[in-house]
Amino acid sequence: MNSKLQSSLCELTDIQRQAVAWDKGPLIVLAGPGSGKTRVLTCRIARLLDESRDQRFRILALTFTNKAADEMSDRVSSFVPELTDRVYISTFHSFCSKILRQHGVHLGIKPNFRIYSRKEDRTALLKSAIGHDHELAKYGTRFFLPQIDRLKQKLFDATKSDVIPSALENQSLHITPVLLKAYRLYEDELRRSNALDFHSLILEAFKLFEHPVFVKHYQSVYRYWLIDEFQDTNDPQYKLLKRMASNNFQQIFAVADDDQTIYEWNGASIHRINDMASDFSSEIIQLPTNFRCPPAIVEVANQLMVYNTNHLPNKRPAIPSQTHQYNGIDPIQIRVFPTDKEEIAGISEEIGNLNEIERSQTAVLARNRSLLQSIHETLTMRGIPSSIQLRRDDFISPKMRWMIACLRQIDRPLDVHNMAALISLFEHFAPTSQNIDDIISISESQSAS
Repeated sequence: MNSKLQSSLCELTDIQRQAVAWDKGPLIVLAGPGSGKTRVLTCRIARLLDESRDQRFRILALTFTNKAADEMSDRVSSFVPELTDRVYISTFHSFCSKILRQHGVHLGIKPNFRIYSRKEDRTALLKSAIGHDHELAKYGTRFFLPQIDRLKQKLFDATKSDVIPSALENQSLHITPVLLKAYRLYEDELRRSNALDFHSLILEAFKLFEHPVFVKHYQSVYRYWLIDEFQDTNDPQYKLLKRMASNNFQQIFAVADDDQTIYEWNGASIHRINDMASDFSSEIIQLPTNFRCPPAIVEVANQLMVYNTNHLPNKRPAIPSQTHQYNGIDPIQIRVFPTDKEEIAGISEEIGNLNEIERSQTAVLARNRSLLQSIHETLTMRGIPSSIQLRRDDFISPKMRWMIACLRQIDRPLDVHNMAALISLFEHFAPTSQNIDDIISISESQSAS
């Protein structure tokens, strides 16, 4: 066993070690922030690989961000660098993309399909799909696109739209013949363009696992499944997982924080954790110790969490780690301001009084973007460097997106939608005809000299 893995295993608490060594079927590990869940997940993966060096099965680990997947991969690699080819760590959507590139041909999906993730691309494709239908065109893409997304999130197959599942009849979806027609045309246009949109990845993978041969194959290849941040699993993702497992797969290990389901982000729900406990007869253990926060923070968090009535039964409060010592500074301080303007001025002044190292460790969270912009401008006026962190959508630079479009066009010469995007992007930074004439004149004069 790798000495680093051995050392990490020795540093685990008793309950963490129990989770890492678990071998009794499905397990749900309740783990809040700072409880060492990533260490447990990665140590478990490394332990399974290390104990099966003479075997060839693989391990599947799913999480929700590329950053989390990369962090898990790095840790596993540090434990068992020679065995990392036997573990696949990715997001749900990346995993679905991989299996569809391998087996999507059975659904009429070519391996080199493009994924439309930007709203602008999907809107243009839908506009092209319904543009020649006067009945649909009068509604516009703004009406249809959100409804189509919701149908896909309900795993509703456009090719079977003549039969509406009873489960959808009570939903707040206005399922009409017009919507179903737009949905079918949109899906047809995706197929013609050899493309899938983001919601299609889960839906098409779900359709693929209708076939028992694929269920059996993936259960055989990936003998152990681990799911990080299971509380963020939405309904289609859980249904995909359940269909993959069928009625016989037992080696499912999920890490979840039932308190985080209060945000209900992207369809997250406490019901998903309850469903797994019921559907898979899962055992439940808890990692109660918080290694990240001082005792005062843990205590306040416990006091707040008592108002969350959606706990799993017998959920215990978090316990602060003994490694955190009180340093005489109250970790929670409250400031009260009569107005937003005074709040911005007060916070900016307080940040201005910090030294350079303290400023580099300071973050401001606000209720909305407007407040962040105001405090950013105030700090800038005071000569204090600051930046607003944004979530970038693909490649933000038109030049970079144009280059990617060029490469896609080489790969798929008949992709008319990509060609339209390529031309549109080029117009953002291409020189005007007058500028072109100027450039030619300068070039000619330089050549003559």
